[in-house]
Amino acid sequence: MASKEHKILLLGSGLMAEAVVDYLLKRQENHIMIASNIEKDAQTLAQKKQRCQSAYVDVTSEDSLTPLISNCDLVISYVPAIFHPNVAKVCIAQKKNLVTASYISPGMAAFDEEAKKLGLTFLNEIGLDPGIDHLATMKTVDEVAEKGGKILEYESWCGGLPSPEFVDNPLGYKFSWSPIGAIGALRNDAKFLENNEVKTVSGKDLLYVAEEKDINVALRLEGYPNRDSLQYKSLYNLVDCHKVLRGTLRYSGFSTIMNGFKEIGLFENDKDCKDETWVEFLTRLLGDSHKEACNLIKQIIDESGFDGIEKQLTTQIINKALANKNYTALSEEKKTKIAKLMIKSLKHFNFFCNTMKTSHEKSRIENFVALLEKKLTLAPGETDLVVMQHSFKIQYKDSPKIVTRKSTLIMIGEKNGKSAMSVTVGTPSAIAAQLILDKVITDVGVLMPNKKSIYEPILHALEEINIRCVETEE
Repeated sequence: MASKEHKILLLGSGLMAEAVVDYLLKRQENHIMIASNIEKDAQTLAQKKQRCQSAYVDVTSEDSLTPLISNCDLVISYVPAIFHPNVAKVCIAQKKNLVTASYISPGMAAFDEEAKKLGLTFLNEIGLDPGIDHLATMKTVDEVAEKGGKILEYESWCGGLPSPEFVDNPLGYKFSWSPIGAIGALRNDAKFLENNEVKTVSGKDLLYVAEEKDINVALRLEGYPNRDSLQYKSLYNLVDCHKVLRGTLRYSGFSTIMNGFKEIGLFENDKDCKDETWVEFLTRLLGDSHKEACNLIKQIIDESGFDGIEKQLTTQIINKALANKNYTALSEEKKTKIAKLMIKSLKHFNFFCNTMKTSHEKSRIENFVALLEKKLTLAPGETDLVVMQHSFKIQYKDSPKIVTRKSTLIMIGEKNGKSAMSVTVGTPSAIAAQLILDKVITDVGVLMPNKKSIYEPILHALEEINIRCVETEE
């Protein structure tokens, strides 16, 4: 007997879409409509696949969404999170289930009661981070609870990076998702729990609290806190935890360099740019704040090869970077290292090249991101790296010993194929959609995957395709 045909609507045709489509097309009964406001991209993807069609959609318009959603069994939304409530509203009206990889916003949470009344599953936060992090964390939380143990400390770290052999820039970074989103996130405030005290770090100081993170003996990175970790004490039922911290991973040096650019104002939304070279813009931005650097830093700048206005701007930039209150107690050795990193960055990203220009149509941060993009894009044949690690301090029942459990996912992307980021974000969403269609996941309401009935079957399906967190305990 043939399986019932399933019609799936995928909203969005960006970086993650192909991983979603490829997983779902493993099942012959699945037919996919790929809808996007960039119809050409949707067509290109659909034409490469079987049982796929494409359409134009305007997710701000109910009239555009309604015919597409009414003609499907389930919706997967990969449009920007701000538009998910628009999609959810039509899903409610058409009584369709919904899957997203985005955090649950207040606008999405508002549909919880209606979704429950209608018996609908609106499953969110099912990508990588958020997503696989929830699955791996809750597996350990529930296992420890079943043994009568306590989790005393919890840390979760995740980063999308270029593979080590393709790290060819001072930042050690290349964009694997929205460039403006990646850089803009460095302005966010962060909150976490440490020694049972709430710690708050302003966006201005975020990268100054970066610390070394040894993922394993072969991989040392740096990490900084990511947004509000406090909510996860209750979401993960970490009742005995006195440390709860979620953070972002980068290669060493990233935070130092980005701090320097933050200090001179390149992360601001100011619309004071003109159609001019970066030298002209930086000259206006930094004004007459020129003063000589200390002897050791001056020597490094003298040896940089910069002269004239370039040398003056370099001195101003380094002076501003080192003047931050977080650097006042630094040793000369560390200050020297910062100066050298800033000089490398100014050279690598061609800040002083006459062909590099700012645009009056963009803000400071948008111009900055546009400059970085020219050098921070994975080239054909290059691969990316996804690293995720959860660390738990556990005390088991009737034992005074504190045990450390680590749950680690490391994945490298395919050469000239899918990126590790697209696979680890897109595949969990696709699995979740399939499990809802198969009536394996039957929980209703606006959900995240922190319940055993949801996370267990998704973890099992991920392991079947070799996407797994390796657990160690010592």
